[in-house]
Amino acid sequence: MAYLRVSTRRDQSTVSQRHSIERAGWSPAKAFVDEGITGRKLDRPGLQAMLDWIREGDVVVVYSLSRISRSTTDLLGLLERLDNQGVTLVSLSEAVDTSTPAGRLLVTVLAALSQFEVDVLRERTLAGLEAARAQGRVGGRPRVLDRDGEVKARGLAASGVPVREIAAMLGVGRSTVYRVLAEGSVQVS
Repeated sequence: MAYLRVSTRRDQSTVSQRHSIERAGWSPAKAFVDEGITGRKLDRPGLQAMLDWIREGDVVVVYSLSRISRSTTDLLGLLERLDNQGVTLVSLSEAVDTSTPAGRLLVTVLAALSQFEVDVLRERTLAGLEAARAQGRVGGRPRVLDRDGEVKARGLAASGVPVREIAAMLGVGRSTVYRVLAEGSVQVS
């Protein structure tokens, strides 16, 4: 059987994982899939269904260890559960087979390295955001209206012009006008 997962990114698909598993010579009778779900949680419908389905002697094939879990602790817990049930995990990307002592060791080392990579990436991201804030930059989408446009929108609203007309005059969406008015505490008519 196979377990396939893609994260919350919309441009991902399990198709390439399935093809990789089949090209490697595995033709699983059953595939369990989670789409749009992070690997940092164990409470995934496809994963839980697979864990309920498996029996002693089964082999679970994944494209990569990161597809079954993004957390070292969770991955090691899953491996222990599979081992206790007499189930082997095979990961194609890392060439790991947990039916051997070397395979189990390699999974443990790779899981620790993966967690380290996630932690370092998070640390660098936070440091970069802090440095940007210190230089006066903030993240997020740029504002559609500059300060003059916002003042004009508030003035038009205060004089009773409907939001849809303000939006048309300024060439922006109504939601932008509503946001500007809410920030400026202007009553909308």
